[in-house]
Formats: sequence, C-alpha cells, structure tokens
Amino acid sequence: MFKNTTGEVVHVPGCPPMYDYEWHPQATALNSTPLFTFAHIHTRSTEGAFVVSSSAYEEGAIKGWRTWFRAMGKPVYEVGPLSLPDTNWKDSRPSEKDLMVIDFMDRMQQRFGEKSLIYVSFGTVFFPADPSKVWILFDELIANQVPFIFAHTSELANVPDDKKKLIAESGIGMEMKWAPQEIILKHPATGWFISHGGWNSVQEALVHRTPMIYWPMSADQPYNAALVSLQHKAGFELLEVRTSAEGLPGQPYRCKDDLALEFTIESARREIRALLENVKGEEGRVVRKNCEELSEKMGKTWDKDGGSKRDLGEFLSRFIDGTS
Repeated sequence: MFKNTTGEVVHVPGCPPMYDYEWHPQATALNSTPLFTFAHIHTRSTEGAFVVSSSAYEEGAIKGWRTWFRAMGKPVYEVGPLSLPDTNWKDSRPSEKDLMVIDFMDRMQQRFGEKSLIYVSFGTVFFPADPSKVWILFDELIANQVPFIFAHTSELANVPDDKKKLIAESGIGMEMKWAPQEIILKHPATGWFISHGGWNSVQEALVHRTPMIYWPMSADQPYNAALVSLQHKAGFELLEVRTSAEGLPGQPYRCKDDLALEFTIESARREIRALLENVKGEEGRVVRKNCEELSEKMGKTWDKDGGSKRDLGEFLSRFIDGTS
C-alpha cells in the first residue's frame, strides 16, 4: 500500500503538502514497503517510542506522534540528535585514509578557499538505479572547477573505470568506496553535502553545520528533503534527477501546477548548472544561514533545559529508576 499512488495530496504534520508520487522519486532495487508495514504493525505492541530526532527539526511530526501514542496511553521520548560534535577529534589518531582525505581537503582549501568543496555520498545502502545523472553531476563539477569528494559505499554502486579515471585526472576530485564522513563534514573546506537525505547523514550534516543538497530516493528521504528545503529553507533539492515511474514528466510537483518536470539528462544538467550558481549567490548565503540557525537549535536539545535531555531523564525515571 505504501507505494500505491493515486495523485492525492499527502499531509504530514509540520511538512509541506506533497503529491503521493513525490514520496517515491527514484526507481530503486530496494523495497522499503515491508519495513513500513512491519513498523506500523509492531508500533502498537510497544510500551512507548524513542524519536531519534528533535522538535527543533520536526516539531509538527513529533507532536503528531505524541498525540497518537497518548491516545494509546504510551509515552514518546525525543532523544536526538544522536550524532554530537567531537571536540577532541584532532587528538585522535587518524587512519592512513583519513590522512589522505585531510591532505586533499587542505590542498583544495588552499586553492579554492573555505566552503568550496562539495561532498557527494548516497549513504551505505542507496544509490541511483540509473547513474547517468550522477555522471552528469561530475561533468558539471569539473567543468565549473568545483572540488569534490565522491563516496560510493553501497553495493548497488557500480562506478566504471572511465569515471574513476575522469575524477582522478581532474585534479579537483577524489572518489573512494568509503569515506570518513564526519571528518569531511567538519573540515573548513567543505561547503555543501549532496546526499540521498537519510537521517544519519542529515543529523551529521546539521551537527557540523554543513548545508545539504538533497537527491532523495525512498523511505524518509523525500520527507527530509521537503522539510529542510521548503519548511526550514535550509537546503536545496534536485528535482530533475528523479527517475520514478510514479511521477511522470509533466505532472505537477510541490502542489504547484506550474512546476512540471522533464526528468531528462539535459533538464538535470540545466538544474545542476543553475544550482552551482545559486549556492555561490544570495540564495546560497540565505540557505547556509538558515542551516546554521537550525543546527544551533538542534545542538541545544541536549543542554540542561533541552527537550532531549528532559525526555531522556523522564524515560530513565519511569523505566529504569521506577520513580515516576
């Protein structure tokens, strides 16, 4: 049922309305429907729920969860973000790969300045089923002299040798199977993070105040992309990279009848070119400022009077200490 679409508008508390087919932006070999079905069934058998997020990020959704669980007589505890700044990371012993990445980023920072590099990763599981638009992205990054790091951890990723050679010979790109993501995100050379928008990547980007450019595929990713780019206005989303048959060319998007997409190689190329200009201009400056403000709000959730600190204390009192 999760992937059955009829063109209806979906309203998630706190998130801008979207057509149901916008929740399935990429044709993917992974089927997340069983996960959602399993979660919905077994949620009712729990004694409560942890939300590894924060009201600073998704206040409306968390309020919705609390209302639903309260009706069942169960508590909801928000305990996010779970990725926190590591102030002692420079004191740890980096691996050989870490040093290689840091050296590359140091050189890119010296050559292009702070916040000039774009980090590209689609996480440990996901990768576009049709990677042709990924290769277009690298063509445009190289043509515009934008330094980048490309990590392709997923077993679904098949990067041809000619693409690896193109990146290596560009002088401004680095590709690898696995990358030390948090080292990259906290480095001053990093300006933007192109990502599928899975929650781990989102919270790590927010912790390190790195604005994201979303390329969502499935599961929670379309929600995160819409919430951050439209509600918080703290990121961008690439729309022309979509491939799913659920949303056909010419159909409206974002509940705007005048926003019809083409989903072609050339339309994706135009969108990427425009994006690379936008991130350097006023729109990029505003998005970065909003991202930093959202990051700051998220960081305060574990302060003494923060929501996550409070909720964790209430959980421990009720289920561990038995005092409430």
